[in-house]
Amino acid sequence: MSQSGQEKKSKEFKLEPKLVITPEQVLSNDRIVKLLYLLEAYGEMSEKACYHFIYELKQRGLDIGYTFFKLGDSVSSKQLREDITSLLYLELLETKGRAKKLVVTSKGKEELSKRLSQLPEDFKEKASKLAEEVRPVVASIDAESEYKQIKRK
Repeated sequence: MSQSGQEKKSKEFKLEPKLVITPEQVLSNDRIVKLLYLLEAYGEMSEKACYHFIYELKQRGLDIGYTFFKLGDSVSSKQLREDITSLLYLELLETKGRAKKLVVTSKGKEELSKRLSQLPEDFKEKASKLAEEVRPVVASIDAESEYKQIKRK
């Protein structure tokens, strides 16, 4: 058989990236907007410190809707982990440095500024006050995490 008589057919694949979740979907959740606000108010911290930060705020009366499990000194929350993953995926949060500290990106700050009006004023005031109260606890957890990371290397 002659190939010159046959037409060659080729299939082309067009890949179009689609976000599994969109910023609108994520930021329509008040809990995530509050989390982003709290992370912005506090500043950079490790993920482990973030769990303790939100847990300590809950213990002091600022509950933003996460369920925690505590085993010894370890605190975890599946919901919080999923929300952090969503914020990282959408590039509203990023990890910085060797310690992989969570930091709100400029894109995250921009999105947060659009939604600040949906947060109650009493929440913002209480959040700022309590963030400063728990700062020593969170700082010690961050220091411990950094020390363990340096020790491993």
